[in-house]
Amino acid sequence: MLLIQHPHLASLVKEPPLPPNNLLPGYLFLVQLLDIINKNPHITTGALIEYWRGQKEEEFVAKLAQGEHMVPEGGLENEFLGTMRQLTVLGLDEEINRLLAKAAQEGLSEAEKLELSGWITKKKSLYN
Repeated sequence: MLLIQHPHLASLVKEPPLPPNNLLPGYLFLVQLLDIINKNPHITTGALIEYWRGQKEEEFVAKLAQGEHMVPEGGLENEFLGTMRQLTVLGLDEEINRLLAKAAQEGLSEAEKLELSGWITKKKSLYN
């Protein structure tokens, strides 16, 4: 909702919020929304609504645009960044758990071990 109502917040996201193979509901929409805004940094809420006119996301975007949030104007950036951090942790946890489950069942290749190590390192870095 914050991103639809305040598209300028997209400039605060320096990398995708989740691992690219994440299947979290809404992930593809979020990535697409960030991409649209980053390609059009001065885009407005109205233009975002128009972008999705006639598509399955149209009603969803309109509801987000009209929704009320309780975030004070001065706290928008912190609230948005906190939410993105939480989404990142969820995505990292999913990838770590996927690889740990595979390790327990059938073992991991060297590439998968490196991938697991990378996800764990990235998660640790979020708390430093």
